[in-house]
Amino acid sequence: MLTKKQNFLITKFSFLILIFINFLIDYKKVYATTFTESGFTIDAGVKQVESNIFDYSQNSDVNTWFIHPFNFRIGLNNSIDLQLVFEPYINQESNKKTNDGNGDFQISIKKNIWVNDDGKSAFGLMPYIKLPTADNEIGNNKVEGGIIFPFSTNIFDTLNLDFMFETDYVYDDDEQNFDIEFIISGLLGINMQNSLGLYSEIIAIKSNDVDYKVSNIIGFGATYSQSKNLIFDIGLNHRLLGKGDDFNIFSGYTFLY
Repeated sequence: MLTKKQNFLITKFSFLILIFINFLIDYKKVYATTFTESGFTIDAGVKQVESNIFDYSQNSDVNTWFIHPFNFRIGLNNSIDLQLVFEPYINQESNKKTNDGNGDFQISIKKNIWVNDDGKSAFGLMPYIKLPTADNEIGNNKVEGGIIFPFSTNIFDTLNLDFMFETDYVYDDDEQNFDIEFIISGLLGINMQNSLGLYSEIIAIKSNDVDYKVSNIIGFGATYSQSKNLIFDIGLNHRLLGKGDDFNIFSGYTFLY
């Protein structure tokens, strides 16, 4: 069992590592499959698919595989896009049992509040709702939702910064009631080469439940741009503190057309 001082030192050290990693990130307007939302929307009529070819996570003795989860985006106009998120197949294995089937369905709309004339920064709002479509005890069979406020800016031509604040209305399985969660995440990026880069982000989650401790997650990975409309990525997320998956590894692509 780690002491409070050891936990503090681990967290502080992890932040220092993250700061170092954050100077080695690739981030573009065709986005990799990261957690942090961009403040930008896609243009009217443009379609974009963000998907993980594979996605594996471990939480204690529970191992979960996601096969080809995707986010389909379409620009309704130049300041609003619609996003449809679905998980076609999930497999959960533990020492007790195995569950598999499709996951939940999520609908969201992102609206740009403002975009700079030079297109270098943007701020938006993004309400969403999760519909309980999951099979075989994979989901919690509850309607959930929330609102996201994403901000993006280009510090330099090759250096980009994203921040995201999110408030969620989620079901607490342990206490069998609904809680409000607050999420803050950040992503900083720099192009390494014309097509190759690295990315990283940090995520902090806190609930209004007094028994819920702050969860802290760091993520990092690599991206490869096959063309201006196609990006491949591979990444790892690791939980430092609190609840959630111990780690999550994934590989995916983003395709705009």
